Order: sequence, then structure tokens, then C-alpha cells
Amino acid sequence: CLSVRINMGLCFTLMYATLFLKTVRLSRIFNSKERSGTSTLSCIDTSSQVGLVSMFVFVETVIQCVWFVCQPPTAILSQPVRSSLLLICNGSADASYIIGMALPVLLMALSTVYAVKTRHIP
Repeated sequence: CLSVRINMGLCFTLMYATLFLKTVRLSRIFNSKERSGTSTLSCIDTSSQVGLVSMFVFVETVIQCVWFVCQPPTAILSQPVRSSLLLICNGSADASYIIGMALPVLLMALSTVYAVKTRHIP
């Protein structure tokens, strides 16, 4: 149950953090060329991108740790129908898994907004 919680949030955070930073980087490059052709941009080199992705992963790790303290990952028995008994992770029967997906959903929404703004779609 612990690995399911960690991997679910962390994998999506890694994927959407890199997509978000790539979109922001392209947006900054295109918008700087419209304003002036010779200005230098900060935080668009590779080491800055890796540092920012690491920051997002750290935030996701903090969210996961707080979630583990509030609701420890345990296995529980669930009986969806009278004739069967299932062993499931605590929290999979309700919507508490959305806690681990909050940051990836936010990153996905921000990536979409930046992509639309960069391409000047009305």
C-alpha cells in the first residue's frame, strides 16, 4: 500500500513537472523574442530545470509524508458483495487518493494554460 501511494503521486509529479517547466521555458523564450532580441533569460538552462523539478518532487514528498502521518497506509478487508472478501489498501474505497494527485493535477492545469497562452489561442 505504501508503494502504491508513493509511486502514484511521484510518477505523475515527475512527468507533469518536466512538461510544465518545458512549457514555461518555451513560453519565456518566445515572449522574450517578441519584446527584445538580445535579452538573457534566467532559469532556462538545464541545471535550473533539474533544480526546479527537484523542488516539485520535494513538495510532493512533503505532501506524501503528511498524508502518511494523517492516514497510515494499511491493508483492510472490504466486502463489496456478500459472497466475496477483498484485501484493499486503506483509502482506495474513498476519494483520499486525490490527496496524492493534487500537485500533478495542478501542474497539468498550469501546463495547459501556459501552452494555450504561448500559442496565442483565443
